[in-house]
Amino acid sequence: MNNIEKEQNSKKILKLLYSQRKHYNRAEAYNYLSWVFVILISILGQITSEFEISKLVVFILIVIDRVCCAKMNKCINIGAATKEYIDRTLYQMPINETINGMYIYEIEEIANRIALKNSKEYDKQIYNNGKSKYKGVKDWYENIEGLNKMEAIYKCQKENLWWDKNLCRIYINSMKVISILVSGIYLYILMDITIIKFIINTVMYSTLLLKIFEQYKSYKSYIKITSKAEVMLQSIDKNKFNDLIKLQEVINTRRQLNFLTPNILHSIKSIQYHKERENLNRI
Repeated sequence: MNNIEKEQNSKKILKLLYSQRKHYNRAEAYNYLSWVFVILISILGQITSEFEISKLVVFILIVIDRVCCAKMNKCINIGAATKEYIDRTLYQMPINETINGMYIYEIEEIANRIALKNSKEYDKQIYNNGKSKYKGVKDWYENIEGLNKMEAIYKCQKENLWWDKNLCRIYINSMKVISILVSGIYLYILMDITIIKFIINTVMYSTLLLKIFEQYKSYKSYIKITSKAEVMLQSIDKNKFNDLIKLQEVINTRRQLNFLTPNILHSIKSIQYHKERENLNRI
């Protein structure tokens, strides 16, 4: 029998689970801020001719946006490293001195510090699970009782690959709609502007279009790696530990991508996906 179901609710793992969730939430917050700034920059392009907008203001907004992106990437890396450390600990897989460029002691220190700093929220998180009204981190992996170690690991990996896939589709479809709207607005504006205004608008809108392009590029990489992992999921021998380790490496690669699905989508779809996940785990 496996020890994952019990070990995932140990004090150490619960702290790590809370830490990874906190960092992904922070990454999402920075991502939202970045969207706000690139939209503001685009709007400034439309009012420059009517108001004296300093170029310095635009430059400052661009710098702040880049800082937000850098902080977002850092949070994603910490979250991904923490997730990988959690899984390798639960699966009893080899753990190197570093994961994604972070030392193990750093991952643990960050988790301890965050739990201590946010003690009230942490306590609520560890006493609630994904089905609770208040979404917590308890019972992270479900329906693995009674399985042997290899079968349990395989179920957990299958669950990890499945969980965000539907959310990603919803999110990227939203991005496509936004891209079409932005392009349409931009083309409409181009119908009656001067050369100077055209240059200003192009610069202003380029930040927004670049943001959308970066998201779409990350999504394409995400789907490519997910497809590779799903092929492995179907072809590997789930009774061979080395095959499961190779699959875990692909899962970790996917986690490091700078692609985030909005938490609001998770909140909206959580109950539905938990039910679907239960059906998946029975397969």
